[in-house]
Amino acid sequence: MRATYEYVRFAAGLVDTQGQMGTLYLQIANAARGSGARFLAARDLCSSIAVLPTHDDLRNRRDECVRVLDAQRSRLAAVAADGRSVSEWLDAPRTC
Repeated sequence: MRATYEYVRFAAGLVDTQGQMGTLYLQIANAARGSGARFLAARDLCSSIAVLPTHDDLRNRRDECVRVLDAQRSRLAAVAADGRSVSEWLDAPRTC
């Protein structure tokens, strides 16, 4: 989805004046719809990692990764509903 958006980002400003952005946003939304399951699988895998009680730093890191994945999945759902929010999704933090 990122590659598609980056590829057309420059042209998007030109196309918008011709009223063609609706088709582009629809394609972006369709791509986002197919990505939700991968985020859920990554989140589930991350949250299932067991950390020994003596490793607070690792447990905090795992929990932060789960929070980031939850936030990204929520933003992705917004993109799937309306492709216009794609720039917000692309600019959101991704690391944990």
